[in-house]
Amino acid sequence: MTHEELLREQRQALNAAINKRDLETMKSVVHPSYVGKGKLGASMDYPAMMRLVESLPKDFVSAVEVESIEVSGDNAKLVVRRTEGRPGHAITHWRGVVAGIAVGVTGWSAAGQVVAQPQGLWGAVASVATFVAMIWLACFLRPRSGEVRAQETWRTIDGRWLLAEERQL
Repeated sequence: MTHEELLREQRQALNAAINKRDLETMKSVVHPSYVGKGKLGASMDYPAMMRLVESLPKDFVSAVEVESIEVSGDNAKLVVRRTEGRPGHAITHWRGVVAGIAVGVTGWSAAGQVVAQPQGLWGAVASVATFVAMIWLACFLRPRSGEVRAQETWRTIDGRWLLAEERQL
């Protein structure tokens, strides 16, 4: 197996351990000197990371995509994209889209009835504007996706790849 394949396998094992709250597997994949660094300068060490994973809600899920791997001797840099969060957020978003479309269609059909009456032209314009606004709100003002992009540093220690550092991009 190539270094890249081993790293991808280890990264997926780490993600599975996070989803299962399997601290023993995490400890076998994350080096005790681990340091995570956020975009704004905040950092998290190994004990804090383990506490964080222990405290995650039961319905929290994480998915990871390895974008690139660069191996140099016993070190590797992985660029990963993680999608993290609770499944209900996506459902809420799609419910919002459906509700926005329903309200917009109702406004559109009301506009059609008002246009037939000359005195209600401004009502028709308002209904069309409401339709457009509801579709826009439903489609573009959705909850944050929980997507994180990071560069991870992995090191070979005793013949095994371990996560040593993470920096959000």
